[in-house]
Amino acid sequence: HVNEENKSALAAARDTLRDLPVWDKASIGAALKKVQTDFNLKPPQLMMPIRVLVSGGTTTPSVDATLEVLGREATLSRFAAFKIDR
Repeated sequence: HVNEENKSALAAARDTLRDLPVWDKASIGAALKKVQTDFNLKPPQLMMPIRVLVSGGTTTPSVDATLEVLGREATLSRFAAFKIDR
């Protein structure tokens, strides 16, 4: 799910999430939608890799809801574990 083709988008998602002023479902969803649009990706091309990064699986509630419950620190820690760079 994480590959060379989506690493730049995942790095952008990580950076965008890190800089969010408010950590809630609406803000997370809007931020991820912007990254998706910026990289011209379909939702599964961005959301599925994020889902796998943060949960270790391919089935979760919506990604924005999952990240909200997980929290910013834990979410960013899980992104860091994959060493995603642009």
